Amino acid sequence: MPDGATLYMKGSSVGTGASTCATGSAAGITDTSAGKNADKQAKKALTKLISKGMSGDEGAFIALFERSVKEIYYLANALLDNKAETDDVVQEVAIALYKGMTKLQSPYAFTSFLVAATRNVCMSHNRKQMRHRHDSIDKDELDVFRTQAGAFLMTAPKSCG
Repeated sequence: MPDGATLYMKGSSVGTGASTCATGSAAGITDTSAGKNADKQAKKALTKLISKGMSGDEGAFIALFERSVKEIYYLANALLDNKAETDDVVQEVAIALYKGMTKLQSPYAFTSFLVAATRNVCMSHNRKQMRHRHDSIDKDELDVFRTQAGAFLMTAPKSCG
């Protein structure tokens, strides 16, 4: 990570700004101040980038997605627990982010939007998977099920009516 660069995701910031001197000398205080200043500048730059993405700037969107793809991947993988499906979902999230980016009302909502879009795409993907699992029952399995169900119905006691 370049000097002064900041990664800002999930409401927190992790910077590489100058380190603090352990002795508490004036140099340490200056370094801490410089690190905080670098973090503020990085947050302003990110906010500006998000604003450009919100206005439809494709380059800004690509830069934001590249900054966020790791977080999207980790969240999607945690929700799906399948690497092959995670790769597909990350692509779907990119499309959802691109379509929804211009609808954001504030650049400060980007992280929430990113998490919500990832979660929603994962949930949709899981629903699709569940439907396809039911569709994949082959004819032999269906015949066995019908035979067993029919035998059960024949032996079940009749209800009083």
